[in-house]
Amino acid sequence: MDPPGYTRRELVTTVGTGLSIAVTGCLGGGSDATPTPDLPFERRIDPSRTYLRTQSDDAGDAQPIDLSALAVAAGQSIRIERVGSFSGSSSGTGLTAVFSGSDRLESSDVTERVPDAIDAGEDYETSPTYNGEAPTDIPEDFLIADNEGDQTSVTVTIPDGATHLFVAAIDNFYQDNSPGDPPLAVRITSP
Repeated sequence: MDPPGYTRRELVTTVGTGLSIAVTGCLGGGSDATPTPDLPFERRIDPSRTYLRTQSDDAGDAQPIDLSALAVAAGQSIRIERVGSFSGSSSGTGLTAVFSGSDRLESSDVTERVPDAIDAGEDYETSPTYNGEAPTDIPEDFLIADNEGDQTSVTVTIPDGATHLFVAAIDNFYQDNSPGDPPLAVRITSP
């Protein structure tokens, strides 16, 4: 039960780039019932940020989505949909994602930047970096949407141990990317 005048989403505060504090499920009498997912959820995705390795690329770190803030948990299926587009040297609409057991990212010169990555969905092979052709592929990430428009969403089951979801544009050089019209975003709903 949400306090009068507030929704569950209004009680979620994001601090900085990675720390999320969620006040969900602790305000109403200690019920053991599974919380109702706080969906649909939509967030803009900055196409100049990634969870993948980069090289000679001033890309920012992808900002994780805290799954507890959405009141979703392991074993539940969610539909993740791409909205909008981005522009840059390789404009597009493609998105990949990876579940993680934390909100941590290693430095951008490490291939396995998501140290607590958890495999889910159908594996997607990412391209090497534009500069130096350094490997970027990790076995745990999956395709949300391709750049051709053939796939614009995916339904996936949240794996055991997952607490966060990282999402990034499909690209091999991120620093020159900017939001399209409409801006790149991800929408999460119940299937």
